[in-house]
Amino acid sequence: MNSFVCRYEAVLFDMDNTLHNLYAARFAAAEALCAYKGVFGDLLFSLMNKDTPTLIPDMLSAYHAENRLDGLAESLHLYEALETACIRPYEKLCSLTRTLKENGIKVGLVSNADSASTKIRLKALGLEDVFDIIVNPETFGVKKPNPEVFRR
Repeated sequence: MNSFVCRYEAVLFDMDNTLHNLYAARFAAAEALCAYKGVFGDLLFSLMNKDTPTLIPDMLSAYHAENRLDGLAESLHLYEALETACIRPYEKLCSLTRTLKENGIKVGLVSNADSASTKIRLKALGLEDVFDIIVNPETFGVKKPNPEVFRR
């Protein structure tokens, strides 16, 4: 057993852009959706780096309205499916979490994503049964970086 690892009781992980690259998944999903819709270069992909839960639906709604396009519900559904399909864990993440647990270290997840999104992403990452505790805004009614998230 590694003495460095043994000094800790638990390790907390964030989800998005820590377990996986959400920005890359969003970009790949948006790019695929644009190709499917025949749209090239019209959406502002730089906005996708903002942490706004309704960003993609807002962008798609605005784009469909501005261009008088039908099929908004289909576009939203397709985007969400593509984003989930594009999620990949960072290299060595699965072996790291497995090693921590094998050495008696508890593994927790703290995320600002809602429970439904967290469950979907963890399943896509193959990590749905890894975490001993999952904390999100629904758990305590607050989001990171509020210290209450970590105190309880």
